[in-house]
Amino acid sequence: MTTTPLSACTIEYTVTLRIPASRPVAFYLASQVRAAALTVHTWRARTRQRRALTRLDDRLLQDVGITHAARSHEIIKPFWQV
Repeated sequence: MTTTPLSACTIEYTVTLRIPASRPVAFYLASQVRAAALTVHTWRARTRQRRALTRLDDRLLQDVGITHAARSHEIIKPFWQV
C-alpha cells in the first residue's frame, strides 16, 4: 500500500446557489447579509450576557434562581453555542 503525500492531493468542489428567478440577485445577497448580521448580533449578545453572568454575586444568583453549577456550565460555553 502506498500513500500519497498531502501536498500532492487536490480537492475540488462546486457551490451552487439556487436563486429564484422572481428575485433579483441583489435582493438575495441583501437577505444573506442581513442573516449574517443577525447571527453576529446574536453571538455578541450571548457573549455580553455570559460576561455579565460572571459578575453576579451569590445574592444575585440566588435572586434569579441560578446555581453556581448552572452558571459555571453557561460561562464555559462558546459564543456560538446555545
